[in-house]
Amino acid sequence: MMKNAALALVSILLCLLVIEAALRALSPADEVSHVLDEELLYKHEPHRQLRFVRFPEHGGDIIETRFDAHGFREGSADPLDQEAFRIFVYGDSFIQASYSRDEDTFVEQLAKRLVSDADVPIAVVNAGVDGYGPDQVYLRLLRDVPTFKPDLVIVSLFADNDFGDLIRNKLFLLNKDGKLERHQFVLDEELVQHYEQRRKLNDMPALAKLLYDPALTRRDLRILIERRLGLNAGWLNDVAIDTTYRTAADADWIDIWLRRGIEEFEDYITRGDTNLRLDNLRSDHYDADMTVEPDTPRSVYKLALMDALLEAIAGQLRTHATPVMLLIIPSPIDACAGYDWQVDTKTYPNYDGRLLTRSLVTTAQRLDIPYVDLLDLFASNDCNTLYFHHGNNHWNERGQALAADQVARQLRSSGILKIKPNR
Repeated sequence: MMKNAALALVSILLCLLVIEAALRALSPADEVSHVLDEELLYKHEPHRQLRFVRFPEHGGDIIETRFDAHGFREGSADPLDQEAFRIFVYGDSFIQASYSRDEDTFVEQLAKRLVSDADVPIAVVNAGVDGYGPDQVYLRLLRDVPTFKPDLVIVSLFADNDFGDLIRNKLFLLNKDGKLERHQFVLDEELVQHYEQRRKLNDMPALAKLLYDPALTRRDLRILIERRLGLNAGWLNDVAIDTTYRTAADADWIDIWLRRGIEEFEDYITRGDTNLRLDNLRSDHYDADMTVEPDTPRSVYKLALMDALLEAIAGQLRTHATPVMLLIIPSPIDACAGYDWQVDTKTYPNYDGRLLTRSLVTTAQRLDIPYVDLLDLFASNDCNTLYFHHGNNHWNERGQALAADQVARQLRSSGILKIKPNR
């Protein structure tokens, strides 16, 4: 009787192990790669991985992204390789690029274009973090530059939502003298609980996750059947897998984003709200309140705040004698005629589609920082083929390749790419 019970127990354990392995194979990635940070708001947790499921219109591919011990996206570069000329590229989801395979990202394509330009290895490090604003990039540079001592830093700026990030993140403001000043924020309890819950899901055994939230397993099953196997899973249509960047096609998004921008500004600057909510980190949107109302005090304030923030970045890097270049990525709304979202100039006669990129160029010139502005280049190169569509406004592989060509060309012609003589 004891023997039979032991055999039954072993059989049950083996079955559970098989089920656990099958569920892990079904869902190989973490629910979220971020953990909260008292200065940066959040950062990548080392050795996590993400899975991005492209829309069917974009091929339905499943992209795996892994992060190393330092929170950088894993690729061909070793951030600690002292024998290489190391270029660290900072920015948001345009640089992290979890919607593209490693070899197709801007960072890896730039590395390929520079490999023959030096007599030592070139290492281009992907320091992009999904959702980061230039304020978070600045705070991260305060940590990374003394630690890694990069030979060159490229700071990318998305001239679409980066100005609004400075308001949503509540990390900095301008004092009465117009100078940059740190701001003390408070993390909302819902935000803390959200990240704690997602991290808990990361660490759960797959069987426990199935019991905790069966909908997650049903979602992964639909991804397996429809995206990996190419079969129909109509019986799982109630499970959403395409919501990452989807937006309702019949909504007036320019008006929605205009109202959001106004409310965010009033919340932080006018009312002085110190509470940082979940929406502050997850609602990045086009800075319509600036481009369609360019002359308002709100727009002027955001331009001045960005200018002061970039001055702080330049000053920090000069303190460490680290060369810097700005990469200015235009919004497809401003760069592409006929993109998914467009500004109706009859409704918004003061619309200025060059405001965001022009202001960044002006700051770069004032600070004597080398820069690459992609607005005209993208606008004249079949712009709609450089970005994703259907709610995903990131650049695609072609857009990243064109940007890598331009940045590599600028690095060669400007003499920025210099190899230290003692190497």
